[in-house]
Amino acid sequence: MVKIDGILSKINEISEIGRENAELMPKVKGWCEHLTVEGFMQGMVAEMKGLANYVSLTCPHAAFPCQWYRVSYVAEEFIARNCLNCSFHKTRWEPNYGQTVVKKLKIQSDEKAEQERLRADLAQKITQETNTLIATGAKLANPTQLSILKMLSKLADESERSKTAAQLSAAAKLDPTFFSNDALDVLLMYIDDELAGNDCIDAVHAVMIGRGYFPERAFELAKRQIQTSEHFDKLAKFLAVFINTDNVSENEDSIEILINRLWFKRFIGEPANPERNYQNAEKFLIELGKANPGVLTKILRKSLLVNEKNKRINTNLLLQRLVTTLPDLVIGLTKEIIKSLELADDEYEQSADHITLETLQVIMMIDPERTFETLCVEKAKLSIDAKAVLVGLTIRLLSDRAFTDHQPQITATLVDELTGYVLNKNVPDEIRKEATHQLSYFVNDRPELFQSSFDGFLGYLSQISEEETLFRYYREELERKNPNEYTTFNYLIGKNFLDIKHIEQEIHSRYQDIKKILGKLCRYDPQKNLPKVYSIIPEIDSGKNEKYKRELISIVREYVKEPITLAGFIPQLHGHLLDPNSQNIRYDALKILDSIFDRFPILITSSLWELFDVFIKENDVIVKGMALTILGTIAKRFPERITSEYLSIHKAALFNQKVFIHSRAIYITDELHPFMDTNQRYEIIGLLLQLADLYSKEADGEDVFESIIDQLLYFTADQPKVIYNIASRYIQPQTEKSDYYQAKDQIRKLKTLSKESPDVAKLWLKSMLSYLIRFPYDISAQEQRLDFYYDMHHIDRKFIVNEEENLRVLLTLPGTAANRHFDIAHILNLLGYFEWYELIAEITAILKSKYQEVEANKPLLQYIEYWHLVASSELSSDKQEKLNNLKAAENVFK
Repeated sequence: MVKIDGILSKINEISEIGRENAELMPKVKGWCEHLTVEGFMQGMVAEMKGLANYVSLTCPHAAFPCQWYRVSYVAEEFIARNCLNCSFHKTRWEPNYGQTVVKKLKIQSDEKAEQERLRADLAQKITQETNTLIATGAKLANPTQLSILKMLSKLADESERSKTAAQLSAAAKLDPTFFSNDALDVLLMYIDDELAGNDCIDAVHAVMIGRGYFPERAFELAKRQIQTSEHFDKLAKFLAVFINTDNVSENEDSIEILINRLWFKRFIGEPANPERNYQNAEKFLIELGKANPGVLTKILRKSLLVNEKNKRINTNLLLQRLVTTLPDLVIGLTKEIIKSLELADDEYEQSADHITLETLQVIMMIDPERTFETLCVEKAKLSIDAKAVLVGLTIRLLSDRAFTDHQPQITATLVDELTGYVLNKNVPDEIRKEATHQLSYFVNDRPELFQSSFDGFLGYLSQISEEETLFRYYREELERKNPNEYTTFNYLIGKNFLDIKHIEQEIHSRYQDIKKILGKLCRYDPQKNLPKVYSIIPEIDSGKNEKYKRELISIVREYVKEPITLAGFIPQLHGHLLDPNSQNIRYDALKILDSIFDRFPILITSSLWELFDVFIKENDVIVKGMALTILGTIAKRFPERITSEYLSIHKAALFNQKVFIHSRAIYITDELHPFMDTNQRYEIIGLLLQLADLYSKEADGEDVFESIIDQLLYFTADQPKVIYNIASRYIQPQTEKSDYYQAKDQIRKLKTLSKESPDVAKLWLKSMLSYLIRFPYDISAQEQRLDFYYDMHHIDRKFIVNEEENLRVLLTLPGTAANRHFDIAHILNLLGYFEWYELIAEITAILKSKYQEVEANKPLLQYIEYWHLVASSELSSDKQEKLNNLKAAENVFK
């Protein structure tokens, strides 16, 4: 058995949409000469296949442009909202898809008109019945019955319909006998009404139950509308009335449709509360499950095995709601639930597999023995990929302390199984990878469950190291030897660059996962586990197994938090610091030394101080660079140790040609600032300026450049003029050539500096305008642009005036009215705030001529007209003209 590939299903879906769009787009384009149909290839699959999987329809006369994946859907919505009765319509060619849409809309309109005619006929009949009742005389006319008949007549009034329906519902619950058969027919006419439908359904249900009268038409309407009506949950009350043991089999389709309408899945951003409420549907299904469990089981079994993600999610969430009242029925579906893990899934939004595991966990809590027995049997039949998914269930069950406390035997089996997945070489790679990855996170929650396997995990790390060594050997062989010299068993032969890179990444991921497991177990029981790690490290040859040794040393560095525990490592630290076979081991050991100086001063011995003095004077790049990092730590933790010699070494390091050395010297400059005299500080500023000039011209080294600028600003914090020069020379120019995110960071820095040096506000404004011009409006970045416009209102007017050229450029950028509305509106507001009416009058006149007076441009043109009138009023010397313009401005948006 093989798990259905969700990615392949997604690729097929994108391909199908693309082919459908390719076929229909020319037909849609033929609808109208003014219509613009654009197809976009979104995502790698669409680009590779050259198929448009996203379509946009626009028209200068349309108020509502439409965009979506399928052109058939987009065209129908666009034509319905924009084209009917449009005076500008001009057919491009025939036949076209618009004609198909119009025919469909005509049928829908005719059906609606027929529905309204039937409603009118019934309303007339009810009116006649009312008049007849009144004509019989006041003594014979029942006031309640008359009141109900009058209310039924009011249902035709759309403005009163919702209120009237609520009154009828209340009346039906009080005394349903006053509702005649015709009255029931009237109520049935409105059960699909958006606002009144719920109350009309309640009223019909109350009348049927109260009178014992069950018209077949009510059942037929419910079955027909349950698939499309938004009141489907209320309509479930009708199904509960009409469906019984005798006819349940012939109504399976209606029950299945109802289940398909139960949408429990949450959309992205949707709050968890309130919960979805389908109380009528759930009540009906519960009663059905009790009276006819076989039918409901059959329908749910069918739903579970449908290869459609959302259906899987909603079916499982329904089962989770039913399991407390129908435990045997739901537990009886365990086999199908497990089997459904073979269906396709993806990680977009919710995962269907994860929801399925939730269901299995809930069932396991109710009947652990029976469920676990079924699980063991069915798991053996699953594909490797589906078994890998089931690892998540093991994690879920072991996370629940109540479960593990009450089910020790199952717990022990699950722990052994999970550990075996990680340590057993014969386990398929997919399962082993998933188990190792999930355990690397879970072990932090329940380390006591895996403590006994610590030695095994150490062995697995060694095994990965051997794999990595062999991989590097084979890769180097491919790179350096001729094909006829390759080793017979080189498993990389025939693989392309991406395949080899993937194998390398897999090895790295397993390294990280098993290291995380070992580290967390060391943290859980350091007295027992760390000595084992300490004892292994010295025995490893740095030349042959450098990677393995480095990973073990990193466990010490990352997971040892107590000085008493780290003390056991100090005796061998000296050997690693002076390792003759590996610079990388020395580097890792120096990082531990830095950590000791920073967090464990109690462990610092005289020999470590002596070693540091040797390292800081050494010429080796890695040792020298790390020693400079340690010097920065010493400046913070042991200021009394800083000498003029160290300052000289630091200064010389800034001149060093090796990036690793001078970058480390740059990073610690602020830590050494307190120990410098005035002349030394000026010298350092000069050196930093030279480095800034150098790095400002380099394409790489952004991080080093950022650090240089930060250090310069730190050293000149009390000199506003110098701060301005630094910002002008180095920061502001970067905003005009940096990428989207780096430019935002630089602008934030300029905003902060403007508080220390007010003139920097000029540069800050220039950078914001440059950013807004370089990166045109995108709705996803709206919040950032709003912040910029808000900030501009707090900048000195003289700086705003100086940026007239950029303001003009921003206001007149190309683009549709819909795309440009946001920026134009905010810039006009800004100019109005600073009372720059001359520019407003000039720019608005240009913009009015730029955008045609069509429906789609109306919102923007209104805004432009408003500010044009306001500016004209302010610039006019004639009082009457001023008044007329202001009155006209007031009426622009009316």
